[in-house]
Amino acid sequence: MHKTAETALLALLGEERAALRRGDLADLPDLAARKGAFIDDMLSHPQPPRLIDQIARDLQRNAALLAAARDGVAAAQSRLGALRAVRNGLSVYTADGDRTTVARRPGALEHKA
Repeated sequence: MHKTAETALLALLGEERAALRRGDLADLPDLAARKGAFIDDMLSHPQPPRLIDQIARDLQRNAALLAAARDGVAAAQSRLGALRAVRNGLSVYTADGDRTTVARRPGALEHKA
């Protein structure tokens, strides 16, 4: 890989890291495609161990950020699902252990914290 390609790949990994930290998940597909092209180029040419180590560190750092973003999205989806589930009523158990739904009164005042 030429010096400019090395610099461009490292800059791209930095751009990916910044997008993950900002939460700009829409930018990730384009960044992944560009990153794939650089990695394909790397595989066709021998690389110095120093560069491989640096790229591996940056990739691992970004992978950890991506996993955290994925977990955050999953947690938000779970929370939204729970909120949707109680929108029309709340499922509870009676003293006898039977499940019942307490309906939400239409027009009831909703308090928000």
